[in-house]
Amino acid sequence: MTPYDPVLDEFERHMLTNKLSPVTISDRSEFLRRLSVWLAPTLLLGASPEQLERFQQSYSHLARASVDVYTRHVRAFYAWAVSTERVLRDPTSRMVRVRPRQGLPHPIDEGDLRTLLACATGGLRLAYVLAAFAGLRCGEVTRLTGQDLNLTAPQPTALIHGKGGYERIVPLLPPVVAELVPASRRRLGPIVLKRDGTPFTASQLSIQSSKFMTSIGIESTMHSLRHYFATEVVRMTRDVLLVQQLLGHASLQTTQIYMRASLNDAHERMAGLAATAGGLLAN
Repeated sequence: MTPYDPVLDEFERHMLTNKLSPVTISDRSEFLRRLSVWLAPTLLLGASPEQLERFQQSYSHLARASVDVYTRHVRAFYAWAVSTERVLRDPTSRMVRVRPRQGLPHPIDEGDLRTLLACATGGLRLAYVLAAFAGLRCGEVTRLTGQDLNLTAPQPTALIHGKGGYERIVPLLPPVVAELVPASRRRLGPIVLKRDGTPFTASQLSIQSSKFMTSIGIESTMHSLRHYFATEVVRMTRDVLLVQQLLGHASLQTTQIYMRASLNDAHERMAGLAATAGGLLAN
């Protein structure tokens, strides 16, 4: 068994003292434990730039946003280690700075989504359903419990524990409710579980979901299912404020990328106006 690195306890106390959100503390601590296992028998404070570069390469196949978050977790730990003189030099110098692109969203293809749902079972299938039809992030899926669900109300909802400790309530579509009913009987603890009955962490769900997609020939990510949800809601409602609320975006600017994507079919939707314009301009 890999020994637990006690420096993680010290860093967790540092995060608590600095009032980081419980979600950030949990996610960051879990990812650093994964790094500690990967480095063994080298301790965290003994990691070299070459080792951390290889570690980053081990998750470089994930979405850019995930790579960015995980890399920032590692950088935050070693910045603290340098500032407290636990290490003399920052060993993250060879880790690539990856920033998420602020371009158009990349929703999963509907045909691929159909295949994915036909092949997936158990907790992974439920995670895919929640991402594609309720817009949940990986971390939000893993934190969802039976107590967060109100499935018997005339308009079923879920209480979502989002990024930065923020909460929101999202509506649940009837097909999603049907998927959730069996799992909702577990009132305590997460409802999305691995095959062995234990809960996922956010990083575990991200990695395992991507591996499963690849194994059935789909090149996509969990986040692309959230993009699918957002893109479809924009297409059907044209309500950017509703989409912001459903996705839990702190900034409306983040949500605007889905409005730009909806312009892709603008010519088709404006066909009637084009015909009118043609008639008027011909006179």
